Amino acid sequence: MRKLERKIKESNYTNTESKKNLTRVTDQTDKLQSKVRNFKKQSEEATESAQMSASRYRKLQHELDEAQERAELAEAAVAKARNRQREQI
Repeated sequence: MRKLERKIKESNYTNTESKKNLTRVTDQTDKLQSKVRNFKKQSEEATESAQMSASRYRKLQHELDEAQERAELAEAAVAKARNRQREQI
């Protein structure tokens, strides 16, 4: 009878410890899942920010290219006007 009682107590203790361990593991899992969600959100925000920056860069590069083209055309027009003025003199 005592052996049986002892086995029951051991089983209860083991069961209690298993429940505590399960609770700890569950808490750790929840914390890690929360961290994963936060990292995923940060990653998405960083990706969005990078895409916006790349878009702004492409827009500014396009505007710069257009401005350089207009400057070249203006320089050519000025050079042409100077040549005409020199020819008239």
